[in-house]
Amino acid sequence: MCPKCLVVVDEDDIGERVCPRCKSRLCPNAHIVEARICIWCGWEDPNYYLWQKRQREIARPSHGGQSAEYHAAKSSRICPKCGVDAEPGARRCANCGWLFPPASGMERTAPAEAPSSVVRHKTSSVPGLGAEVPPERQAVSVPRSPMLAEVGTGRSKWRDHWHDQWRGRDFSSLRRLFRPVGAGLVVLCVLVPLVWGLYLGGKYVAQRIGGGSEGSQPVPEQPVVGGGKVYPFSPNVVPPDGGTVRWSPEGNAFEPGTRLVLFAEPAECYVFDRWEGIASQSAEVTIDFEPQNTVTAYFRLEDKVPPVITGVRVTRYSDVGATIVWRTDEPARGRVRYGLTSEYGMAVEDKRLATDHVVNLTGLSPGKTYYFEVSSQDKCGNESTVPTERFTTLSFVAVGYSVGERAPDFTLPSYKDNYPDSPNNPRSPYYIGDQVTLSQFRGKWVFLNLWSTFCAACLGEFPHIREFYEDRDWANRNSPNAEYVVLTVCIDGRVDRIVNLEEKYKYQVGLFTFPMLVDDTEKKTLTELYRIIYVPTSVIIDPDGIIRAVKREQFKGVEELIDLVRSVSSSSQ
Repeated sequence: MCPKCLVVVDEDDIGERVCPRCKSRLCPNAHIVEARICIWCGWEDPNYYLWQKRQREIARPSHGGQSAEYHAAKSSRICPKCGVDAEPGARRCANCGWLFPPASGMERTAPAEAPSSVVRHKTSSVPGLGAEVPPERQAVSVPRSPMLAEVGTGRSKWRDHWHDQWRGRDFSSLRRLFRPVGAGLVVLCVLVPLVWGLYLGGKYVAQRIGGGSEGSQPVPEQPVVGGGKVYPFSPNVVPPDGGTVRWSPEGNAFEPGTRLVLFAEPAECYVFDRWEGIASQSAEVTIDFEPQNTVTAYFRLEDKVPPVITGVRVTRYSDVGATIVWRTDEPARGRVRYGLTSEYGMAVEDKRLATDHVVNLTGLSPGKTYYFEVSSQDKCGNESTVPTERFTTLSFVAVGYSVGERAPDFTLPSYKDNYPDSPNNPRSPYYIGDQVTLSQFRGKWVFLNLWSTFCAACLGEFPHIREFYEDRDWANRNSPNAEYVVLTVCIDGRVDRIVNLEEKYKYQVGLFTFPMLVDDTEKKTLTELYRIIYVPTSVIIDPDGIIRAVKREQFKGVEELIDLVRSVSSSSQ
């Protein structure tokens, strides 16, 4: 419908929508179009030149001889850019703003006889200047374009005067642009002081009410982060220990619309699951920060299957201790709960992640039956437990030098040297002490080597003993966390010969940088206690102080020594 006349408008034979009443041309969105393109919706008229041609044909007279009558007193111009007839004498097109050159454009006069749609302007006679101008000399203006006709309707005298002053320039587009802007500014100038006054008044009343009662203290205002221009950003993590979220650029508060790159980093045993509040489900995502949006990263456990426990057995037991071993199908931590009843009451934990588990029980009572339960927990917290088992400790273990007997205890002085990091150097952090007692290592496996300064085979196995002593997986320099302890004893007690041998053979067998004790030359304590008839002699003593193996010959390599120790510690009694 025509927005001015409210008349239904149909398309004509060339596809134009022209109001039958006011002759206004309309776009498909019912906007009045003054040129080829609608300034309201941007619609471009594909039939504009056909419609313009038809308008010229309507204004053209029906009889010939047109060229002879182009001598009007007043003339109009046709804009070469948009094709609209301009006002007579106008220098600029009112439709598109085209500036006419002084001699450009086409000036024409209307024919003598025009159709009824042409408005004829008669010139009245002027006194003193003769008769009226004959009809053929009267100037008749060609009808203006409907768009310009629409603009020119309803003008006041003041507006006509203003329009003449500005040579008929059309400011309707600017007027339609600035009229709502001006109205909005007027409303804004009224509403802003009103709202601000209401806010200040409410704040004043609230302060007066809050501070009126006795003893009441005004509540300090909480500072707004960034003065209200930035907002805090802190994404959530579910579960809390499932992982973390990093973002770039770094910071705790940002302006709305800031571009952030988020990185979801799962913790150990967890994997990234999804985002909440973000459309993407990738662990790395880019977002535009919005204060009202809540971002949550969800993580889930990577492994929910507990370890499988197999091969539980008691490999060693005595009157005061026992060793329990088992295997798991994945690295896990071990724990043994034990006691004289099925309620247990005591526990030993092995916090190392391993598949082969060895737990030593100490401080047991002789001749008692103990119940125990084995459990393993992998790194993700999945735990499995085997049913309760039991064992009985020995009633009595005799002291002796044979396998199965308790190793005789002794206390001997240590050999001293000045080599850095040597366990025999009093200034070294690995120094074993001036006096060493065998029982002080109860609870650990002890590799005891007995040798003599007159034994060449003894010197030949020193490099293997030193390598075993320094190996991180075995003795690890007799550290508190190591399972094994290395002790060597010179049974002849000749300190002077030890110094000469170390200096003489240091390039063949290396320095004697492993724990070395010196027996009394006259008493020969260890010779009597362990019945030494052949050197070198090596004795493997378990954590309960019981002899588990005796070797009376030289080790040909460190592998042979490790194989012996491993077989003794893992075999059943």
